Amino acid sequence: MKKNLIRTMTAAALAGFLLTAGGYGVFAEEVAPAAAQDQAEETELKTIGEKAEGETIFAVKLTNSTEKDITGIAVKGSKEDEYPENMLEEEDVFVQGEKRILYYDAAAVIEANKAENEVDENRPLIRPIYNIQVTFADETVQELHSFPFGDAEEAEVCQGEEVLYITYTSLAEGTEFNTEEAELMEKQLAEEMSFEPEQITYDQSQIVYDVPVYQEPAAQPAAQEPAAQPAAQEPAAQPAAQEPAPQEPAPQEPVVQEPVAQEPVVQEPVYQEPVVQEPSFEPVYMDPAGDGCVTDGLTY
Repeated sequence: MKKNLIRTMTAAALAGFLLTAGGYGVFAEEVAPAAAQDQAEETELKTIGEKAEGETIFAVKLTNSTEKDITGIAVKGSKEDEYPENMLEEEDVFVQGEKRILYYDAAAVIEANKAENEVDENRPLIRPIYNIQVTFADETVQELHSFPFGDAEEAEVCQGEEVLYITYTSLAEGTEFNTEEAELMEKQLAEEMSFEPEQITYDQSQIVYDVPVYQEPAAQPAAQEPAAQPAAQEPAAQPAAQEPAPQEPAPQEPVVQEPVAQEPVVQEPVYQEPVVQEPSFEPVYMDPAGDGCVTDGLTY
């Protein structure tokens, strides 16, 4: 009896071991194809930009979760003025839900940043900042600012109500980040930088002024200045172009002056006292034949 019991227990233990070993074998067979499938998926992903390797090459797996097709991708450093050419080939579309690997060579940006830091060694080190321009099939264009090249292996591109943003897991901190709030701040800053005050036109007839209107003192009006000083009456602010053109003097008719009648000067007579001559009583002999009047032999 004891021998039969021992044999039964031994057989059962052996059967259990075989079943367990078989189970591990099946699990191993299931895991191996899954890992191979992931590796095959990595090799089959399309690329954005030219695939390359090196110290200045960044490679990030992007997922298009914007619910729109993307027709253009361009990357530039923040110090560069314009975005370079589209990194997608002509008629190549990064469709919604698709995953691709973005390759970006940052050699030029890194070199420019290094030269900028060498200008002033006393200031804090400035790290390069990268922005990505995304063009959609509906021809709208949006930007991703401060893209975390070097700190992200994968990033999901998402569309918010106002801005485009990404979610990713930081390699340095092991924390998941969402950049939507940072993108909203960038949008607000850009709007403030480009703000231009609106020009408002007022209807002058509707404006009521409560302040008193200044009036010049009546004793010193500009129009009452002496005529001998015409230059002082001309406004100083008038440009020379507003001065009237010189005009030739019009011919003037000769002025005929009528003679002025002058009253004769009447000289009052000067009274002269008459000179009385005493009559001469000397007898004068007159010829009788004459015309004289003889009276008692005297002639008067």
